[in-house]
Amino acid sequence: GPPPRMSPSRIFANEPDIVRSLQSLPDVKLVVQDLAALSFEEQIKLIASSSLVIGMHGAGIANSMHMAVGTLHCCGVIEIFPQGEFSQIRGYGNMARRMGHHYEMMQLGGGGSRVDPSELLKAVERVTKKIEKAPTCILPSTVSDPYFDSVKGGFS
Repeated sequence: GPPPRMSPSRIFANEPDIVRSLQSLPDVKLVVQDLAALSFEEQIKLIASSSLVIGMHGAGIANSMHMAVGTLHCCGVIEIFPQGEFSQIRGYGNMARRMGHHYEMMQLGGGGSRVDPSELLKAVERVTKKIEKAPTCILPSTVSDPYFDSVKGGFS
């Protein structure tokens, strides 16, 4: 079962179905990982090597800030919200968009924390197409942020 500190609604009820579905995608290396089982350093290394992060709403999604923005296959985030919970929270989505990540939100329906694998596949296809079209993910608003003017070299 889930660790005592984690709400059961934040655990995918049908994880094997989801994994099987995602493994059907060509040219995709799928890593299934409970970030809570890793040290912080291991979490950062894993996320930094990821092009797309898919997860249930929670603090692990915040690690997407460590994705390799500006690299060829970066970056996308699909945040999944359990039925009836956290539906008004937009913090991680706002962060992802501000960082230039291609972001999608999935609100689960009648199955609690059960994800429809075909709907998730559609979301993955939409996000990966966006990544292919605009892989650098660096938004003009990020590049023009005054902070980057003070960074030696900036992005130019």
